[in-house]
Amino acid sequence: KAEKQVCNLLLETRAFDILAGQIAPDGSRPASGALDMHFAPGGVSNLLMTAANDSTREGKIIDAAELLSLAGRYSTLLSLLNRKLASLVVVTKEDGMSSEKQQQRNIWRDAALKFQNMYLSQGHSQVIHVLEAEGQLSLGTDFQLLLNLMVFFELCYDEKWKDAWELINNLELLPTGEETMNASVESFHNLSDEIQQIFHHIILKSMECLSNLYLYFKKSSPESPANAQNVLNQRLSEIRDRARSLVTFAGFIRINNANEVRTKIGKMEAFMV
Repeated sequence: KAEKQVCNLLLETRAFDILAGQIAPDGSRPASGALDMHFAPGGVSNLLMTAANDSTREGKIIDAAELLSLAGRYSTLLSLLNRKLASLVVVTKEDGMSSEKQQQRNIWRDAALKFQNMYLSQGHSQVIHVLEAEGQLSLGTDFQLLLNLMVFFELCYDEKWKDAWELINNLELLPTGEETMNASVESFHNLSDEIQQIFHHIILKSMECLSNLYLYFKKSSPESPANAQNVLNQRLSEIRDRARSLVTFAGFIRINNANEVRTKIGKMEAFMV
C-alpha cells in the first residue's frame, strides 16, 4: 500500500528530481532523492519502474521515459524510444510540417537527441555498461539508426535529394550491386521489427532520390563536351545500376505493401533511360 502511494505521489506531483534525485553525467543515479532516505537503491528503482509502467498505461510517455531513465532501466527506455521514433520517423507531404504528428515528431526527436548527447556520445557511460550487461547493445544501434532515418526523411521532404542519398547510402542498408546483395538481405533480416515495418518507406524514398538525381544529371549540360560528357554518362550509369539493384533487393525481402512498392520503384527505374 505504501509503495502504491509513493507511485501515486510520483505521478501526481511529477517532482521526479526531488523524490528520486538527478541522473549523473555518466547515466548513473546517485542516492540523493527523498525516496533514498526511506528505500534501498533497488527499492527506489522498482518504484520508479512501477510508476513508469503506470505512466505508459495512462499515455504519459514522456513521463515514463524520464522515470525509466531515473530507474536505470535503459533497455526498457530505449525500447520505448525506438518504438516511438519508428512510428514517427516518416514525414510526408500529406502530414505537413505543422501537423500534430510533426509536433509529436519534434518532441520525441528532441528527447532522443538529448538522451543521445547526454549518455551515448561519451563512450563507455553507465548506459552502455547496462546495455552491455543485459546483452542489449543492439537497442543502441537501432536508436542511432532511427535518428539518422529521421534526418533522411526530412531531407527527402525538403527535396534535398543529393544529401538524402548520401546519407542513406552511408547507412549501408541497401546493396551497392550484386556482390553485396546477399549481405544486404541478411542485414535486413537482422534489423529490429520496428525498422523492418517502415522499410518499404525507405525503399520508396531511396528510389525517389535516385530518380531525381538521374533527372538532374540528365538535364545537366557539360561545359567541355568530351571529358564532362564521359563523367556525366558514368554517373548516370551508376545511378541506373543502383536503381536496378534496389528493385532486385526489394524482391528478396518481405516488406509492407510489397506489390505496390515493387510496382512503383519498377516504374521509376524503367524511366531511367
